[in-house]
Amino acid sequence: MGERVGQGAYASVRMGWRKEGGERVAVKVYDKHNLTRESRRRNVQREVHVLGKISHPHIVGFHEWFATDRHVYIVLEFVSGGSLQALLRRQPGQRFDEPQGKRLHFQVLCALQYLHARSIMHRDLKLENLLLDASGVVKVIDFGFAVVLPPAQKLKIFCGTPSYIAPEIISGQPYSLPADIWAIGVLLYVMLSGRFPFKASSQRELYRRIVRSSLQVPPELSPQAQHIVQQCLKKDDEQRPSAIALAHDPYYASVERIDERIRASTTSSASGSSLGFTTSDATTAATPTDVGLLVSKLR
Repeated sequence: MGERVGQGAYASVRMGWRKEGGERVAVKVYDKHNLTRESRRRNVQREVHVLGKISHPHIVGFHEWFATDRHVYIVLEFVSGGSLQALLRRQPGQRFDEPQGKRLHFQVLCALQYLHARSIMHRDLKLENLLLDASGVVKVIDFGFAVVLPPAQKLKIFCGTPSYIAPEIISGQPYSLPADIWAIGVLLYVMLSGRFPFKASSQRELYRRIVRSSLQVPPELSPQAQHIVQQCLKKDDEQRPSAIALAHDPYYASVERIDERIRASTTSSASGSSLGFTTSDATTAATPTDVGLLVSKLR
């Protein structure tokens, strides 16, 4: 493996290369010492389970996972263009002009439409979890909170990033896919205005303002963009539009659509050693969906 290119609360991301062909990949590394809590182990299990089921031009590609006595490795597509957050900070006024912001936001929306059509909820959509490839194409990453929702079931576990969390989650109410719609409304708001819809000096006050949902839409947004934001950030989750309805809103009609044909599976049956890792530990490589084996290797 090469240099570290990212660091999260429980995992680091390092650059890697396949021995055969030299393909560059990103390797998410979990130290098992950080996975002693059952909830953290479940997050890793869900991440592998979800990534192994999906393939979309605007979602980071998944190759395989494997484990050693001390670590779990998730091998992903390497996305080289940095985060949407970093790109936003480089813009004048730290906001995108509307044509650019609309184009980038639509790519996130296409990914979300794909996920929701498969009853998959991301639960942590935010600027930091949106990367750009070398061509400027958005890729959604970090599926540690993602979950496949059984029919008609809602969730109660509190999770997410404070500025993006929907009011029903904060209030402790059962929630489902519309909470992702709230997050994508926050994304459009901040991408086009350079600020979040709800701000406060403390997290407690921020949550109070989100639950109250007294929204003021920036006047610099076009009427069409204001409409999208207002629809996504409705306090009543049942009044928010679905991802597919948003994707077909006239607001996005002028956006050039990237080919939505699903990529051929990038799943590899190669062992961990084919990726160029050297370790004294015996490694276990597995197919993407072999979650039962992953459960045993997390302990």
